[in-house]
Formats: sequence, structure tokens, C-alpha cells
Amino acid sequence: MESKRPTLLKVCWLINNQLKAETAYQKALWNTSYYRKLKTKLENSSNTNEKWNDHTELSKKIEYCRIAALKKQEQLLKLNKRQQPRISAALKSINGILNRIDSRVTGLTIVQKSSSSYNDLTYANYNVDQIAEMADQYEADKALNKVLTT
Repeated sequence: MESKRPTLLKVCWLINNQLKAETAYQKALWNTSYYRKLKTKLENSSNTNEKWNDHTELSKKIEYCRIAALKKQEQLLKLNKRQQPRISAALKSINGILNRIDSRVTGLTIVQKSSSSYNDLTYANYNVDQIAEMADQYEADKALNKVLTT
């Protein structure tokens, strides 16, 4: 397992990048939904908030959030397209399996074969928090190597 550690750190870093992009996209979608609900609520209400009294300002905010969400979606799709081959290759080399629920990464499982027998398999499970920690460690190692080589 120790010989596979650099690859494990790199795959965790790649997965963490993907998770960050997914979170940014989900937040942008939530913002759009929030302002749409607020506009609907204000249109149906008699007493209005002075800040959002002008519906054109609220419509501009909704449009801005919608465009931001589309940009985040485009960034996420490009990131997935760029990183998916690297993630797949790294997972194959370390016998890793991504755990997903509703297409969202929930963890990583590494299958370790015993040298004596194929019947003895051990599993190393990592949750999202552990993946984030290893991604931070990968970034720190990369920065340290850059400093040491220059």
C-alpha cells in the first residue's frame, strides 16, 4: 500500500477537485432557485420588501444567478471530461473503486490483495473528509517538491 501512496494522494486530489466543482454548481443552482421562489412569494404577497420592491431588480438577479449556474455547469463538465481518464487510470492502478450515491462521490474503496492468497482481500475505505485531507496533503507535497527543486 505504501508504494501506491503517491497515486492514492493524486486520485484523492482529482476527486476533491471534482467535488469542489460539483458543490459550486449546486450552490449556484440553489441561488437561482432561491431568488425565483422569492420573486414568486413577493408577487403573491401584498406587503413587499423595499429592497425587492422593484421586480426588475429581482429579475436581473435571477438572470445573473442563472447565467452563473450555467458557467459553473460548463466548468464542471469540462473538468469531468478532462479528469475522468486520469481518475480511471489511477483507480485501476491502485485497485480503487469510487463509491457513489445518485452520481455523487461518497467515498473511495481500495482493494488490497494478500500476497499469499487471492482469497484474502482487505479493504481500505475513505470517506469524503478523508479524501479532502489526502488532497490537501497532495497539494502540500506538490508545493514542497516545487520549493525543494528550485
